[in-house]
Amino acid sequence: MKKKCIFIYLSQGFPHRYLVRSDVFKNLLSEEHHIVLVVHNADEPGFREKYESSNVSVEQYDYKGSELFLKRSRLQRLLIVIRSFVINKRHGKQYVTTLDDFRKYFLYEKGWIKESSSKPNVYGQLFSFIVESLQGSRFLWKSLISFESKFLNPKNHSELFKKYSPDLLVVTALSGFKYNEFFAREAKYHNVSVCTVILSWDNTTGNGMPGYQPDHVIAWTDIMKNELVNLNHIDSNKVTVGGVAHWDLYYKEGYAYNRKDTYKYFSLDETRKTIVYMTKSPKRFPWGPSLVSDIANAIEVGLIGEDVQLLVRIHPLHFRRSGNDFVFQEIIDEYFNVASKHKCVVLNLPKFESKQISFDMVDEETRLLSSILMHSSIMLNMFSTMVIEAAIHNLPCINMCIQEVCKGDFENSRQDIMTDYNQVHNRGALETGGVKTVFTLNELYNAINKYLDDPMLDKEGSQILKNNFAGPYHGNAGEMIACQIASLVQEK
Repeated sequence: MKKKCIFIYLSQGFPHRYLVRSDVFKNLLSEEHHIVLVVHNADEPGFREKYESSNVSVEQYDYKGSELFLKRSRLQRLLIVIRSFVINKRHGKQYVTTLDDFRKYFLYEKGWIKESSSKPNVYGQLFSFIVESLQGSRFLWKSLISFESKFLNPKNHSELFKKYSPDLLVVTALSGFKYNEFFAREAKYHNVSVCTVILSWDNTTGNGMPGYQPDHVIAWTDIMKNELVNLNHIDSNKVTVGGVAHWDLYYKEGYAYNRKDTYKYFSLDETRKTIVYMTKSPKRFPWGPSLVSDIANAIEVGLIGEDVQLLVRIHPLHFRRSGNDFVFQEIIDEYFNVASKHKCVVLNLPKFESKQISFDMVDEETRLLSSILMHSSIMLNMFSTMVIEAAIHNLPCINMCIQEVCKGDFENSRQDIMTDYNQVHNRGALETGGVKTVFTLNELYNAINKYLDDPMLDKEGSQILKNNFAGPYHGNAGEMIACQIASLVQEK
């Protein structure tokens, strides 16, 4: 019997973590399947050797061809921008808040606002008219997807489809991530079904309308399924809930290191409690080092009541590369400068396996992160999935929505932290009562002191947060997602 062939597209490290480093890949490996990993770094030393076998092949994605196509097609670049602000507004005005805010900043940056001269304002009005027309019309929405699929399809992997005749392509985004939609369109052109495994909790409300029509979508939760159906016009019978695959290990007994080994690894003082600060993207919040300095000063002068230490985990997005250099090297250097001045500050930098693709962290990072969450006293965060991960580990969490450390014209850009506060997915988490939000440094210090005094303060809300957003499969999501993918292949 001919093996069923599954293409898995990995554009960078985060999809790699979700699909291959999790149990999804392991559970798809069988004599019935031939898996082809289509990646941007197929020729990186050691990659093929790590994955290729009788059931697994590794192929290079032609990202240079996709880059050239995008460079040459001004229309495609324009439509990608337009789609990034489109979501079905008929389901409720509150659900378009995120993308309407993003559009406002985009128009401001372009100079297409009412205060501008008449000519650029016309551009802004026309742009918003197109966006809002797509938001309000399912017919226009579907027509645009059909148009792009037919006329804006690079078709630069024909030999790959001919070589393997795949039964299914698995990608991790409907929109918002480069080239997922190009490869999905090409698969559809070759009559190959496409399954989209949603990568992150904000993708269904914050990335805009899809760039192709998927045959099936696997969501994290029932909340996400409803967003796919109501906000993204995906038919309900095409959506299943699979949980969150890369969090499976969090539920494995004994997976995290014990407290002693964790503190030793990070060079932490075992006699002191630890506050961990999970930093934000440096592009969205470049003032992280300044905020760390403020918190360290508060610890040293006693504004924070107990003798604590601050573990600062640098977000992987700080390590985006341009050639051999890090794009945000100056901000990384600022963190080291702050740490050198404050003994209570300890830095944690993620370790990466690949230098050719972005954000491909080593397997050990998940265990280290779980250990941090298990043995810290409080987590400081800025509106990310870390609030859910903290809830899984029963760790009190504080969202910092603090503008007083920001400088420049941040209020007219995505750098305004209030934008995050108002985003649809973040509001859903806040409404559970499982995470505190503070708006000033003094509020932050007071909240820290309250959690140090009573770690169980918001335990009930934290449990609701976990139940609502961590998915229904606690430890076997990878297996469930693999089963769903396998069932789709068997239907072919």
